[in-house]
Amino acid sequence: MYGGYQRRPGGGKGGVRPFQQQHGRGGGPMRGPGMGAPRGRGNFGGKGMPMPHRGGGMGRFVPQQQYTPYGGGVHQPLAESFFPFLSAERKLPELCKRHPRLYYSHDLKQEICHWVNNNEALEIPTDVATSFFLNNEQSVVLPADFEKKEDVKDDAKPVDKYSARVMLLSPLKTDEKRHTMQKVRFVVAQNIKTQMVPFGGEWAPEDGEDPTQESTLINTAIRHTKALCGLDLSPCKKWLKFTEVQYKRKDGATDHTVIFVPDVWTAFAETEGEEGEKKKVDVCKAVVKEEKEVEEEVEEEVEEEVEKQVEVEEEEEEAKEEENKEEKKEEGEEKPEEKKEEGEESEKKEEEAAKPEKKKVMKTVKEMVKKTVKKKVTVTKEVERMVFKPVEITLQALVDHNTYESGEATVEGVLFAAAFDEMLSFLNAKKVLKTLRKKKKETDDQAAALKRKREEEHQERQAQLLKQREEYEGKRRKVEEEQKVKEEEKKQLEEEEKDMDEEEVKKRKEERAKAEAEAKAKEMEEMKAKQEEDRKKREEDLKAKREEEEAKRKAQDEEDRARGYRIVKQTTTHVNEELAAPFQYFDKPTGASGQIRRDIIEGVLHALGELTQREVDSLLRSAGVQADRTNTPLFYRRLASYTVVEEKHIDLPPEPKPEPPAEEKKDDEPMAEDGEETKEDKPAEEGAAEEEAAPATEEEAV
Repeated sequence: MYGGYQRRPGGGKGGVRPFQQQHGRGGGPMRGPGMGAPRGRGNFGGKGMPMPHRGGGMGRFVPQQQYTPYGGGVHQPLAESFFPFLSAERKLPELCKRHPRLYYSHDLKQEICHWVNNNEALEIPTDVATSFFLNNEQSVVLPADFEKKEDVKDDAKPVDKYSARVMLLSPLKTDEKRHTMQKVRFVVAQNIKTQMVPFGGEWAPEDGEDPTQESTLINTAIRHTKALCGLDLSPCKKWLKFTEVQYKRKDGATDHTVIFVPDVWTAFAETEGEEGEKKKVDVCKAVVKEEKEVEEEVEEEVEEEVEKQVEVEEEEEEAKEEENKEEKKEEGEEKPEEKKEEGEESEKKEEEAAKPEKKKVMKTVKEMVKKTVKKKVTVTKEVERMVFKPVEITLQALVDHNTYESGEATVEGVLFAAAFDEMLSFLNAKKVLKTLRKKKKETDDQAAALKRKREEEHQERQAQLLKQREEYEGKRRKVEEEQKVKEEEKKQLEEEEKDMDEEEVKKRKEERAKAEAEAKAKEMEEMKAKQEEDRKKREEDLKAKREEEEAKRKAQDEEDRARGYRIVKQTTTHVNEELAAPFQYFDKPTGASGQIRRDIIEGVLHALGELTQREVDSLLRSAGVQADRTNTPLFYRRLASYTVVEEKHIDLPPEPKPEPPAEEKKDDEPMAEDGEETKEDKPAEEGAAEEEAAPATEEEAV
């Protein structure tokens, strides 16, 4: 029951590893050979690395490969494992079998599915769009000690804790052909580890005195949701208690986590404003503000001495050096006054112009330059650190979410998604059962009608055989009597011929042979006449039938011409999508193949908990799936198809125009030979008769 060679849950010290773990199949507790458990910590902390997620499956119908012992190859997957839909309390061993890919907490005790006993949960709409808008630009600030865990004293009295979480339904409204699990979406919080967490938190006294009451936990969910994403759920009037997860802690306390589904499809339905724009409700991200030392670059202006190369004349440079020396010696003395006149200046310029070009040299000069320098400075700033951001995730992605090294809240969200998937499977399975029962009733009625028809045909055949037998017996008796009479006559003739001469006997024999030949010829003539009469009757019947069909055809043609179009009956086959939708839910992952494996549909019917194997075989046999052919799939689109006879109008072509009358012969045409009349020589009566007959001929041609 719990897998091959397993002595204790999870393997490890003190026990033999289970068969799956020896062949890379992983070590969770109580997993059968076909459960597909991943390697890793397992449910009780076995060591190892996690097995990577394999795509291609979805929800409860993930195909698993089976491995043979002693280094064998890969075999075909076994039939899917199904469990009763209406099982409310699910202990840890059952959870491990239902969801073998999850990594459970060491303290997990059980899961309670409250939707099983709540008929309102079965009426959750999955096609009503909401007005949620994931606004990651706005944020709500959480307290600084939000992520701080409470210190628990060893001698403290164990106290039960209660938490409330919500799953915000946000279906995808699209015309694309997608599976239902890809259309159903939820708004959840995503942490920095990309783990999905439902909005919610722990109960506080401000929510109410008694945490066991639903109203108190609803207040807890409203408070935490508003604090984590800024969404106020108080307008929601209906809160569906969907699942509950219980933990038994080390100190003996029991923790309860209840997940609600509020009626956001009513309170936050997608509506349009006055200008035609859709109203939006913001769902923000959650951040924590904290002081953090940050290194920043600051720009400062600094004077710096820079050497620069300058090009000067050689004599000028020497003169400047002498002037600098004189200035240093005569510091403090006044400079002589320079008296310049316009004439002297002009003479100097002429002399300088007449002088030859002087040689230029490079000189290094030092200058003070202002320069901007970047410096790193440590500054204490208040920064925002993201804790959660809202995301929309499909039901398929949430069911297949990897829970390796995830917190309890993530596992609770995945368990909720699996329960929601089971609820939808339950609803669709009931519709599938209803369709199959209806099909079985139709098949049984057809079989009963066919049986009655065959019995009636059998009785008719028996009556005909009895009549033929009586006719045959009558003919046989008549032939026997005739033969008996002939034998008596023959005996009587032989007795009479005993006393006669040979010539007289010979003459009588010839007369008898002649009479027999005449009788036989007469009989043959009668038979030929009867055959000829039957042939003529058949020909007359066939001719009458053809004439009747021709008359009907002509009448129909006249009616079509008067109408202007012809009516043609066309037979088309359609698929009832509403009838095929429940089957498409189990056609995973796409819902477009049009067929379901027999083991899947058989497991779905057994999961309802109402049918025996004989009833399941009977239902599937009526749908065209034989019990002795396990590989034959159920073609549900063929099952949901129906035939419609439609009338199609075909326009008739326009009537052909009558031909113009023939032109008269010209004078130069050759005359007919003697004894032959030309067209002009015909009597007037014959010409008139031809003119009357011409239109009738044209009408017949049309």
